[in-house]
Amino acid sequence: MSHDTLIPASQAPTAAIPDPGLGEHVERFTDADPAAGNRVYRSILFKFALVPVLAIAFVVVYFAMDKTAWVEVLGTRFLLQHLLLGVTLGLAILLIGIGAVEWARYIMNDEEVAEERHTLATSPADREVLSKKFAAGVADSGVKRRPLLLSAALGGVGILAVPVVVSLADLGPWPTDATRKKTLEKTIWAPGVRLVNDINKLPIKPGDLEVGQLVNAEPATLFDLAGADQQVARAKAAIIVVKMDPDTIKIPDSRKDWQVGGVLSYSKICTHVGCPISLWEQTTHHLLCPCHQSTFDLGNSGVVVFGPAARSLPQLPIAVDSEGYLVARSDFTVPVGPSYFERDSTEDCAPLSADTVSGTAVVERTELRGGTVSHLAIEAAGIDLAEALGVLMKGDDALPVNCAVADLVAEGGVFRPRVMVLDTSDTAVWVDGSLSLATEALDLRAVVSPKDFSPLALRTPLRLSGSFAQPKLSLEKGPMGLKLGAAFLLALVNPLAALLPLVDAGSAGDAERDGAGCQALNQRRAAGPAKAASR
Repeated sequence: MSHDTLIPASQAPTAAIPDPGLGEHVERFTDADPAAGNRVYRSILFKFALVPVLAIAFVVVYFAMDKTAWVEVLGTRFLLQHLLLGVTLGLAILLIGIGAVEWARYIMNDEEVAEERHTLATSPADREVLSKKFAAGVADSGVKRRPLLLSAALGGVGILAVPVVVSLADLGPWPTDATRKKTLEKTIWAPGVRLVNDINKLPIKPGDLEVGQLVNAEPATLFDLAGADQQVARAKAAIIVVKMDPDTIKIPDSRKDWQVGGVLSYSKICTHVGCPISLWEQTTHHLLCPCHQSTFDLGNSGVVVFGPAARSLPQLPIAVDSEGYLVARSDFTVPVGPSYFERDSTEDCAPLSADTVSGTAVVERTELRGGTVSHLAIEAAGIDLAEALGVLMKGDDALPVNCAVADLVAEGGVFRPRVMVLDTSDTAVWVDGSLSLATEALDLRAVVSPKDFSPLALRTPLRLSGSFAQPKLSLEKGPMGLKLGAAFLLALVNPLAALLPLVDAGSAGDAERDGAGCQALNQRRAAGPAKAASR
């Protein structure tokens, strides 16, 4: 009979297959010997307890191990860090698996059950039975008799999230404001860099261009780079240069000196999704993106007149050098590329200072001796929980200021501290970063260095970002995350050990303690906040 042959209904079996019954039950050694069961129980606990240790070892290897070290194993070369990361994480997962299998085989109740097959559809009565069986299964698992077993298993599985989260750091730089300003928001354009034709690599003079002409260009310094660095720089610094009749274009007063006789320069990168643009309509002064038809009016500060782009095309301020060639007056004043940046470039039209063209810098220096500052504010800035609580209990008082020094370099409307510090008998606050008068943008970082011991502190650098009108104060997540992460891991070992990462011994220096104050700070001008942060 073929397997495709149908059996007539009259010949189909009418009775169920008889129940063969269960074989003879063989008692497990853990049931026969309670001491053996306890040994298996302790063995499982030991395996689960090793998992947090391996997870911590993973994190230590990740941050502390030399990433370039090699080791040879059985004739094969491995990066030592990769090998140890794999061993620690793999062994942790293996121990959880072995522990779970031993738990099921030797700890859970040993009872055989035979049941008839049923349809896949589940009736309410069956669901009720299932709920009762689930409850019975929980009871059979031995969790109620040995509750520490479940806690150890859940802790072992949960701690494995730490290596996974730590590994995310390899996806790229942390997306902080500082990282963005050094990468996405910065190009290689700088004061005095010549604009060169991207075809013949020759510098461009305004007289070389005809009215209505568009030229694709790039910075002359691009060719000082090579390989991937050059390609990354080109992707952000690519520009277009157009020449229009000055009488037919709208130039805001703040951008009068951004053009030379009707010659203007804009980013070549669309602010929608980053496509390169060069479809030029001479009569309308419109630049069309071929990807999604975003259209920009180059005769009106590059504003969007059609399409999905959310912000204007960034304009590069230009001038002419002593030889008559077009040069950049500065970098772009707003970020280039896709518009996940909320601010529209048309609102960022502050005029550039004359110093920007020549590249000269102005040094401004201010020194303050004496005065007072709120003690509570200082403790809050250092996130010194213990001392801040003490000040709250006894009341805020005026903390004498030893000195305050601000040594600033102003260039192109941007002020950057060579050293900026507020020094008191309790704490020194070091500041670096920048603030721009041209864009009214803030990017300041304060490193608070308490001089005294504190049993409970989360000393973390502070960041002041945003604009003059809407400043944003935040904490650097990296240092605080490391302290809290270390506290969490130590809490798994001993709850009291969680306090160790929060103990701050202080960083009082001889100069501050001996009253040398501003004299010592002035001598450290070159080091500035970096030296304070390293202490």
